[in-house]
Amino acid sequence: MPPGRGLGRRVWSGPPRPHRYFVVVVQWLEQSDPDGPATVRTVAELPLRKDVEWAGELSLGGMFGRWCASVATTRLTHTLYWENQKREVITFTLGPPGQAHQVPAC
Repeated sequence: MPPGRGLGRRVWSGPPRPHRYFVVVVQWLEQSDPDGPATVRTVAELPLRKDVEWAGELSLGGMFGRWCASVATTRLTHTLYWENQKREVITFTLGPPGQAHQVPAC
């Protein structure tokens, strides 16, 4: 009996999906002269979860005297029979140049 027929049917899921990794890149800028160009002082690369399938644009805002960066993400969650897309917002608080930490909310 040829492979793929009968009781011993093979399950083929295809080649593995290429995986993308998303990161948030934050730059702290410095401007010595009000009319001059801004220069990059420090850059921080903030990794997201490895199972993130999609990441939106970064939004920057200030609240209660501190700066925060937020990004909307989508990741797949697996249950017994199917997979779901879970949407969540990941937020980072921004401190002095080079310092940023993930927080639950800002």
